This record gives sequence, C-alpha cells and structure tokens, in this order.
Amino acid sequence: MDDSRKLLHCSLPRCQTANSLNCQVCCRCQTPLIKRYLWVAGTSLNSELVQDFLANRYLVITPKLVLDTQPGLSPHLPDQIPSWLKPYLKLSPYRLHVPKVYGVISGKESQVWLLEYETFSSRVQAQFAQGKFLPPLNEVWQQGTATRQFNWLWQIAQLWQPLQVQGVATTLINPGLVRVNSGIIQLQELEFDETEVALNELGQFWSTFVSESQPETQSFLEQLCHRLIAGKLDSSERLVNHLEEGLATTARLQSRSYQIAVASDAGPSRSHNEDAYYQQQNPLPSRSHQTALAIVCDGVGGHYGAKLLLIL
Repeated sequence: MDDSRKLLHCSLPRCQTANSLNCQVCCRCQTPLIKRYLWVAGTSLNSELVQDFLANRYLVITPKLVLDTQPGLSPHLPDQIPSWLKPYLKLSPYRLHVPKVYGVISGKESQVWLLEYETFSSRVQAQFAQGKFLPPLNEVWQQGTATRQFNWLWQIAQLWQPLQVQGVATTLINPGLVRVNSGIIQLQELEFDETEVALNELGQFWSTFVSESQPETQSFLEQLCHRLIAGKLDSSERLVNHLEEGLATTARLQSRSYQIAVASDAGPSRSHNEDAYYQQQNPLPSRSHQTALAIVCDGVGGHYGAKLLLIL
C-alpha cells in the first residue's frame, strides 16, 4: 500500500484530518500524529488481510500486528472480556513490561483482541511499520553491557512472583515471548502455565545465556543458575536481592570516562556574552573513586537573574 494515501487520522477530536502514513504532524492543525501499533492477541489474522482494513479503522501490517488509523476514537471494549485476558488486567501495575488490553474488533463469527505496549521510540515505530516486532532477549543478550545484562535479569526476577500468582510465569521462560525494548524487558504476550512453574526452570533458561555473557557477568550468572537449578534460591525475593548484589559489584568494577564539552553564545539579541563555564578536566578517566565536575553559570537578565548549575 502506498504510504502517500491518506490513512492516519489526527487524534485531536476537533480535527480528525486524514494524513499520509509518512507524515509526522497533522497537515491541518500541526498536532503530532499518534502511530499506535497493536499486537493481535492469541490467534493470528489471515495473511490475505495484510494491507487491508478491519472495521474501517485497523490497518493490517502483519497477521499479528495492526495500526489504529483513528487513535483519537475510543476502541470498542465490551463490558465482559474472556477469562484468558484477565491476567492482563490484573497485571496492569506492570504495564511497562506487560501489554494492556486495548480493545476488540468484532466480526460475524469471531473477535480479534488487541494489545497495546508502553514506551516506544520512533526507531521502534519504524520497525513496526515494516512488520518487525521487538527482538527476543536471546538475540540481543550478547550485545548488552554487563550492567544491562544484570538489569534485564533483575526485571525478569521482579516479574516472577506477580506472573506466577496469575498462572502465567511460563511466559518468562519462553524465549519467543521475552522481548527487549532497549533496556526494558517487554513481554510479547502472556502464556498460561500448563503445570506449576518453579524457579529452577528459570535457572535452566538463564543458563543458555552464560556462554555469551560479558566477562564481568559470566561467572556470577553461572553460579546463580547452578543455585537456581539446585533449588538453593527458593523465592523470587531472594533472587532479586542476589541480582542487586551482583549489579552493585559489576558497577564498581566497570571503568568509565566522562567527556565534557562546553560552548557559549551571546544569542541573537545581546551584544556581549554573560555566560561562563568551568571544566575540571577533559576527558576524565574514572574508576568509582573519581568524580566528574562541571559548572555552568547562565546569566539571565543580569546578576539577579543568574543561574548556577552544578553537574557532579
């Protein structure tokens, strides 16, 4: 389908102007356009529907991904939803990681339920436009720093108890459902537990990451997986605490450098420059015992309007 076709409606209620998909702002009111990509929960759509519209509103990108072309209108949401969707509602406090129920497309013989995700950058939206979803954790694991690898595991550990209560902890050991949005773990959708899932199964899943872990992470993760599989960490709370200790240790071991850049300009209306700056050192190599220091003095309207900003 040609993106130049007028498809995406302005979300402003008094406008609702149709715009082409490649527009960033409404051609009429200049309001930023909302591109709300939604995941088809459960079953997939027929592949023949790709690039067609459902309910005169939802553009089918792939059999599992649609775009709401009228985001300013409330989606249809019936009074009752199927029982298999209730964990999504009960896990709403974890909406950064768990998709929420957006609405339903009602057909003659079936209903298509849609899920919405939190916090998507323009880069991710561009991927969605091409029909690509977030990458699985096991595909990007090797690219993460030691700190990020620990943080990904910490997020999963934090989700273990609430998902186990709702009977969907299996989701966290399914490589295809544990996805990554930069530093954030986001679950593609929820999978119900067929049998009770224990932490030792999480240890088995994590053990597949050991060989591709960063050197600062590898030894700790290998020992952690052994403890999980052996049942020596019997609660998600203890697991979280253990990961926090590892994260703190790794942060202390990592070296960093601070590149301090400075610039100043008188601006378009003044004949002289009232700004000043001081930099301690550039660049500043750092182990944890050293601290970066920068001072900015921004003169706004003379001495009484001066502002002092310290960056430590």
